[in-house]
Amino acid sequence: MYLTEKIVLGSVWVITFISIWFIPRKKVSHASCVYLITQFFTWFLGLSVVEFSWIDYPVRELSKANATSFSYEYFIFPIISIYFVLHYPTDKPLNPGFYIIFLLVQYLH
Repeated sequence: MYLTEKIVLGSVWVITFISIWFIPRKKVSHASCVYLITQFFTWFLGLSVVEFSWIDYPVRELSKANATSFSYEYFIFPIISIYFVLHYPTDKPLNPGFYIIFLLVQYLH
């Protein structure tokens, strides 16, 4: 891993870790459920996508053990999902197109 990649990865870790503190205390139990469910599906789908060679991560922390990006699959994406679920507007009608675009952007990046 090059220095630039380490700096970017480290800054993303710091930003993601700091964003945990902005989850409202009343919604921590809901956020933890979203986090664990997202990690479950990310584990299954992330490994499947990598094994079928649909995506290739150029920078991986555990490159000898796993072909997925540990940071993205198990930490960054679940935190993004928490904020998506907690701040999705509930007073408006459900727009499935927005949700589908969100998932496509996350898994086809």
